[in-house]
Amino acid sequence: MKLSVLANLYAQYPLEETLAKLKALGVEAAEIGAGGYPGKAHCDPEKLLASSADFEKFKDAFKKYDIELCALSCHGNPVHPDEVEAKRYHDDFVNTVLLAEKLGLDTVITFSGCPGGAPGDKMPNWATCAWPEEYLAVLDYQWNDVLIPYWEKATKFALEHGVSRIALELHPGFCVYNPEKLMKLREAVGDDFDIILYNNPRFCGYQFEPIELKELAEQGIINGVKLADGRASYIQGMKHYCPDGITALYGHDYEPLPAFFAGADGWLSGLPGIFPKFCVDLFNLCTVQQDAPAARKLWDKMQDFIDYFITYSNNDPHWHEVFKYVLKCFGFNAGLPRMPLGDLLPEEKKKVDALLADMDVTIKATNLIK
Repeated sequence: MKLSVLANLYAQYPLEETLAKLKALGVEAAEIGAGGYPGKAHCDPEKLLASSADFEKFKDAFKKYDIELCALSCHGNPVHPDEVEAKRYHDDFVNTVLLAEKLGLDTVITFSGCPGGAPGDKMPNWATCAWPEEYLAVLDYQWNDVLIPYWEKATKFALEHGVSRIALELHPGFCVYNPEKLMKLREAVGDDFDIILYNNPRFCGYQFEPIELKELAEQGIINGVKLADGRASYIQGMKHYCPDGITALYGHDYEPLPAFFAGADGWLSGLPGIFPKFCVDLFNLCTVQQDAPAARKLWDKMQDFIDYFITYSNNDPHWHEVFKYVLKCFGFNAGLPRMPLGDLLPEEKKKVDALLADMDVTIKATNLIK
């Protein structure tokens, strides 16, 4: 397993300093923001495409720290009803694809986008129901007049430039927010590119079951799934039904042991971002060494921390707020989560401080890097 992170968390640091920190933490690969919501702090495709010197310097930074550049992300809304906004996100997508081509990358990560509900609208309209009937008209306009025509052209452009994988994050607020809508878009625009189901959830729309994933995998439609709810039974079902080579990424933080022993191929969630060495060690104990007692013993050192923000807090404080604060405690100025989330309350900080103080020093040691 290679441990990869989305490097936007370190946007306030220069690229080389960010890669040095990631290397010291044991990270082996990185997804770099190249526009849209992730921003361009570490990678501005337009500038890198215009300057050979800047491009080579960008590439050399990854070689210097032996970190793989695995994908570029430009999450945005290229079908925004405001033409200025739409052009900004579209231009970011185009430049990201062109930069990916020059770098030899085949994967660009983004959102599907969400148009307005009718011509002339100024704001996106996320319609998720079929009644009253006005919503059917909204959905018909969004999909047939805007979304499908846009992605027909966008996927053709991507393929012409060597990007065969457009990884759409399934996220509320965008037209493609669950696997059903993902397949609807893919069937409409063609099947010449791979799909990774990212954040395949049970709490946000429709979730494919393992037997359905088997059909998609056998048809060559998908090659991997990030399982946001992390059920071991789901991973076990995937491994039973799906052909070899289909990647199952554990996407939660609370039950990694049963997920890993069930056959998860990797871990893509919050905890690896703040305790990377601990997470790699735990994964290896489960999957490489297959040492259940040692894995259980190691996980016991994390249990109180996990229980605080998952089991007992009822998502208040939110896990994102907790993780941002922990990074600050470790010397990283990661800023605050997006609104409506914010900083922890004083009593919540005291609780996290106490949990960190009681935590085994070996878990924290590799994270204390300034």
